[in-house]
Amino acid sequence: EQDTFAYQEQPGAAAGHPGVVAFGLLTSALYSRLVGVYLPGRFAVLQGIDLDFVKPVFVGEKLIVSGEIVHLAEAYRRIEMRAKIENSAGQVVSRAKIRVGLHEH
Repeated sequence: EQDTFAYQEQPGAAAGHPGVVAFGLLTSALYSRLVGVYLPGRFAVLQGIDLDFVKPVFVGEKLIVSGEIVHLAEAYRRIEMRAKIENSAGQVVSRAKIRVGLHEH
């Protein structure tokens, strides 16, 4: 069944925004990429994520993803990260607390 939430359907003027709003969870895929591609070690696996959507993201908007490791539990092979996504104007559009497992081959 198609999601018919008005935000995603209406051009910006009708919803009071400059463009069509992208689905929020679509941007969360960027956090998964941060873990799976950019963390050191190819065995990093995203185990959990807490998200806050701060501002709407519009279709075609350029986004910048950044993150930092805030806790490393070597004995449990687990990392906790704080991450954010910003738009090209430098405005934070999303924040996340990410839990990562480090698996051996």
